[in-house]
Amino acid sequence: MRYEVSKAISPLNGRTNLVVIDETFELHPEASAYLSVLVDGRKRSMNTARAYAGRVAGFLSWADRHGIDWRTISLTQMTQFKRWLEETPKTMTEPPRGVDRRLLELRKGTTVGGHLTAVCGFLRFCATQGWVEERVADQLSEERILHHTPPNYDPGEDGQWRKVRARVLKVFEEEPEIVTLTDDQTCAVIDECAHARDRFLVYGLRATGLRISEQLGLRRSDMHLLPSSRHLGCKFDGAHIHVLRREDNDNGALAKDRRGRPVPVEQEYVDLYRQYQYERDAVPQARDRDLVFVNLFHAPLGRGMTYRSTKNLFERLSKRVGFTVKPHMFRHTFATALLADGVPVDVVQELLGHVALSSTGVYLHPEAQAMRDAVQGVFQYRSTAGAA
Repeated sequence: MRYEVSKAISPLNGRTNLVVIDETFELHPEASAYLSVLVDGRKRSMNTARAYAGRVAGFLSWADRHGIDWRTISLTQMTQFKRWLEETPKTMTEPPRGVDRRLLELRKGTTVGGHLTAVCGFLRFCATQGWVEERVADQLSEERILHHTPPNYDPGEDGQWRKVRARVLKVFEEEPEIVTLTDDQTCAVIDECAHARDRFLVYGLRATGLRISEQLGLRRSDMHLLPSSRHLGCKFDGAHIHVLRREDNDNGALAKDRRGRPVPVEQEYVDLYRQYQYERDAVPQARDRDLVFVNLFHAPLGRGMTYRSTKNLFERLSKRVGFTVKPHMFRHTFATALLADGVPVDVVQELLGHVALSSTGVYLHPEAQAMRDAVQGVFQYRSTAGAA
């Protein structure tokens, strides 16, 4: 039996939900309930829920194909599932006959880890609902003691909260590649944009470090681009934008930062936004829409740009410039440039919208020359001290 992800419209409120169905269009109740809790209960974005949905559906398909009851799956069988993930090309369920698996692109460790996280979460949820036995979920994690707690972590009285549960099944995760862009590469991408909207979108990512979900969720009421916005009740001086989490965006864009934050912008950002407004005002369906980024060149005109349309845009840009460019690269580039300019890490943390300082470290990529200069500086200091 093969399980797939589908969209379903609720007859109660008309909302579009993600569900898991089999080949006969029969609903998988447990998986579908899990997806509903992710979105409505845990407030995950539809983009995250979509990724989890595909992973859970793939797990259910694998279990059925191998004659395994997912409700009573053992740790040994989960290890087999992990091995299957690692050895099967990510673009196909089974490789063609006569084709060596090693000649095909396999899933990276981070991808395998993401699949296991989604499946383990699904099984833990089912255990809380009484759909599977507790031992099924318990065997997938083990108790660990946090000897070194993160900053601001409260271990509780006598350290009782130092105990955490960690996933038993581990994967080898390769060091992520440096994913920053040079100024020349950024300019090349912007130059290849055919429309003012796209130029503003790309430049905005580089100039603010926003996540693509935050960028697509911006509204015109968030654009405080005058020297002062006190007449709007805003005490943050200078041109800036506000990043706010909203759950009613028609394009499904959901900001990860629950607190909301202002992000300063420069004059070039303001100028590109003004150019985009001229282009936007030429489309009647877009004039009264509050979302900043809307469809101007294909139906439905005026509706908010979606993740899919943005992904297609960056795929086209990648072909034009001759190198891979993705929205999240600009976030890495933004943070790395701030660090190179000597901006304190806590300021970078606030601009990126991170609650924990440890989250910011992922985005900081010191340049090779900066590291060499640092080492040479230490060497010169010691040499001078020795001579004295």
